[in-house]
Amino acid sequence: MNKGIQYAGTIGFAAEYVYLYNRTGGATVVGGVYAIDVSRVQAESTDAASALSNATPVAAANIDGILVIADQIVADNEIGRFIVNGPALALVDGGTTDVLVGDKLIAAAASTSLVKSGATTDVVHAIAIDGNTGTAALKTVYWLGGWSTRPGTAS
Repeated sequence: MNKGIQYAGTIGFAAEYVYLYNRTGGATVVGGVYAIDVSRVQAESTDAASALSNATPVAAANIDGILVIADQIVADNEIGRFIVNGPALALVDGGTTDVLVGDKLIAAAASTSLVKSGATTDVVHAIAIDGNTGTAALKTVYWLGGWSTRPGTAS
């Protein structure tokens, strides 16, 4: 794992990132949420090592898996940088439910955005550092990634 991306206002914190192949069928979106292909959905994920090297779209089947945030635009089938933990710029959608500073965020299935958690059984993926009351936009979050907690059980 690599370390070292530091964003404005993150004194003492640096995001941890890995390099993965983009297996989404198109270019990634900066700040978009993707899943590591641990369930081996993609044809390129022929064994454990290759599955752990592939980023795929978030879907209902993998939403509680290991998720990452694209730190850059990555063309399909190319290698790029993805954040696994720490402060990050992510697509946060506050269009349906307002996202306030400190809200717990979850990945939305079939989307590259994070939304406000609404249930105590949700797997929390991030904490909002910036709020958003509109459509999906890049906002600062603290990314918990795939090692997430359920609201009310840990912080």
